Amino acid sequence: MTLLLQFLFSGLTIGAVYALIGIGFNIVYNSTSIINLAQGEFVVIGGLMMWFFYEGMHLSFIISIALTLLTAGFVGLLMERLTIKPLLKKGNLLLMIMVTIAMSILIRGILMFKFGKDPYTYPSFTEGEPIILYGAVITQQTLWAIGITAVCIVLLYLFFNHTMTGKAMKACSLDIEAAKLMGINASNMVMLSFIISAIIGAIGGIVITPISLMEYDKGAMLSVKGF
Repeated sequence: MTLLLQFLFSGLTIGAVYALIGIGFNIVYNSTSIINLAQGEFVVIGGLMMWFFYEGMHLSFIISIALTLLTAGFVGLLMERLTIKPLLKKGNLLLMIMVTIAMSILIRGILMFKFGKDPYTYPSFTEGEPIILYGAVITQQTLWAIGITAVCIVLLYLFFNHTMTGKAMKACSLDIEAAKLMGINASNMVMLSFIISAIIGAIGGIVITPISLMEYDKGAMLSVKGF
C-alpha cells in the first residue's frame, strides 16, 4: 500500500503537468487544426522565468507568478502574430506545424543563451512537513500541482461553455467560415488560443519546478509526452 500510494501521487503530479500541456495542444488545435509542437517550451519558460523573477530578482511570490504568466502569454502572442497568422490564410497545415518546430528550437536556443545548461529550482509554494499517508510521503507541492491542474480544468470548462469569448472560440473550432459569417473575429480567436495555451503551459512549469529541476532543453520531451 505504501509503494502504491507513493507511485500514485508521484504519477499524478507529473501527469498533472502532462495534462496541462495536453490542454494547451487541444486549445490551439481546436482553433487552427494545427499541432503546436512548441507547447513544451512554454512549460520551460514558466519554470525558468519564475526562477528568474523569484530567485534572481527577489520579487514577491505573487508578482513573480504574474510576470511569468505575462511573459509566457507575450511569447505566445508573438509566435502567433509573426509566424502562424501570415500562414493561416494559405491553409498549409504541414508548413505551420514545421514552423512550430522551428519556434521550439528558437525558444530553446534563447533559453540556453539566457540561463545556460544548469538546472534550476526554487522553494515549494508553502513550507511545512510532508503528509504521511499509510507510510507514503506526499509533499505539499505535490498537492499544489494536482490542485492547480484541477482548478485550471474547471476554469477552462467554465470559460469555454459560459462566456461569449469562449463560445466564439468553440465556434471557430467547429466551422471557422461560419463563425466569420456570424461576425466573429477568427483572427483574434486564434491569437487568444495561443496566449491561453502558452499561459497554461507556463502554469505547469511553475508548479513542477520545485519538485523536478527545470532545464532549458526539457521542452521537447515534455511536448512528446503531453501530446
